Amino acid sequence: MFSYSKHEQDLIELILGLKDGSDRKSTLQLVLENARFHCGMEIVGDINNAEFTCRQNITERVCNGDVLNHYISDEADIFTSILSYLIGLEQIGTLFYTEDKMNEGESNGIINAIKIFSKDPLTREKRIALKNLRNSLGHAYGLVNVDRSKNKGTHKFSLNFKDDSEEIIKVPNEQNMWDGNYLDKKEETSTVVYAFPLIRFVEEIIQNVINE
Repeated sequence: MFSYSKHEQDLIELILGLKDGSDRKSTLQLVLENARFHCGMEIVGDINNAEFTCRQNITERVCNGDVLNHYISDEADIFTSILSYLIGLEQIGTLFYTEDKMNEGESNGIINAIKIFSKDPLTREKRIALKNLRNSLGHAYGLVNVDRSKNKGTHKFSLNFKDDSEEIIKVPNEQNMWDGNYLDKKEETSTVVYAFPLIRFVEEIIQNVINE
């Protein structure tokens, strides 16, 4: 898919952490190390068999919906992990892209990375939702995204910690899309993000980038 000079290849190997004996780390390496640390990612063989052991060792309680002591929260770690993964995805899509893969109005690193390197490029609505999730987490560490140019809400997100979903993200149909009303608490207007399937999805993209 890509053709690089020797100098460019060396730089790419450094960015991806593939250069043996280097005492330098790229910002992509650092953000992925942070993402994996906070979700306790441990990959043995296939990414689908990855296990998660969060630092507080209470991930199972999070997945079961148990009430947590407010001093110890894996949910906070997973928030940080997802934000870091999405920043890493944004870096990948900014560094490695081809113009023929970019549609007008979708020129964004996260969207580029998904379209170019994922075996499942998702729907346009889901790609945009993931971009907006990164914005809501990155700018406010929250789960509501607002289009500042229109001063209008675009998505209200909810995180699902069940690890048995085949979905990565579930976007409401057009009739149920959130209209920016903060009093709206209906589940059907929320965009649901499945945390652990999303993490595996990003890890698969990272592996596909390395394989390229």
